[in-house]
Amino acid sequence: MPRRYALIKNVSSPEFKIKLRWLDPNLEYPRKHAWVRGLLPVGCGRFKCGNVDSIECNSSDHCLFSYQVQYIKGKEGPYLVYPRKGEIWALFKDWDINWSSDPENHREYKYEVVEILSHYEYGAGLLVGYLDKVSGFVSVFQPTRPNVVDTFFIKPKDYYKFSHRVPSFKMTGTEGEGVPAGSFELDFYALPIDLDDVWYPGKVEEDSSTADSESVENVLSAVPPVTRDESRTPDNAATSLESGNLKGIHTTDGESSMLVDLELKL
Repeated sequence: MPRRYALIKNVSSPEFKIKLRWLDPNLEYPRKHAWVRGLLPVGCGRFKCGNVDSIECNSSDHCLFSYQVQYIKGKEGPYLVYPRKGEIWALFKDWDINWSSDPENHREYKYEVVEILSHYEYGAGLLVGYLDKVSGFVSVFQPTRPNVVDTFFIKPKDYYKFSHRVPSFKMTGTEGEGVPAGSFELDFYALPIDLDDVWYPGKVEEDSSTADSESVENVLSAVPPVTRDESRTPDNAATSLESGNLKGIHTTDGESSMLVDLELKL
C-alpha cells in the first residue's frame, strides 16, 4: 500500500537511477508527534523536505511507485497534500489517534472507501461519502443508496484517518453490463490484497446473503484497458518515470520535480 511521499529530482537512463528527496511530516498538532514517533503512516497533511536518496531500479522495483501526487507549495513553507473534491480515498477503519500509544499492535489495517465531496479549506474539515462495492465486480464501487446515511465530516485534527488516495476512473454506464453510471473503477493495486479488509455499507447485507451460498465474482476489470476512454484519465494520474517525461511538473525553485507516493515493503 502507498506509505510515503518522495520528490523526484532526477531520472537517468539507461540504468534507470532515480534521485529523490523524502518528504517528512511537518506536524501541526502536538498529539500527532507520538503518531509519527511510532512510525505509523501519514497519508495527508503538511510535509517538509527530508533526506536525499538515490534508488537504482531493476525490472521489479517499478512497483515501489504508486502514483503522481497533486500538491501545493509556495516559495517558502511546507508541501501541502490534502484530499481534493472528486478524489477517492481509503480511510483507516476504526481509526484512533491513540494507536500511537501501542503502535506495534496497529501495523495491520482494514479500510473504508470514500469519495471526497468538498474542497479543502484550511481549518474547515472535509465532507466525505461512503462508496459501496458493485456486485459482480472486484474493484468497481458506487455512492451508497440515497436512503443510507453515508456522508460525514472529518475534522482537521483527524486527518490522519486518511490512509491514501485510490486512483480511479468514473464510469459512464456504457462500459459493460452491470456497470452503474457514476460508479468508480478503483486502481486494484491501491486496494489491500485481501479484499475482505475493505469495509463498505453493503458488506453486512452481502455477508449475510452469501452465508449459505458461495458467490462468484468477476475478477476482471470492468473496463478492458484497450477500451478505456483516455479523455476520462484524471490530470493527476500516474505517469511514466522515464527520463524526459517529467516536463510540466515543477517546484517553485525551477528544478524539474515530481511528487510521488511510494509503496514501502516493510
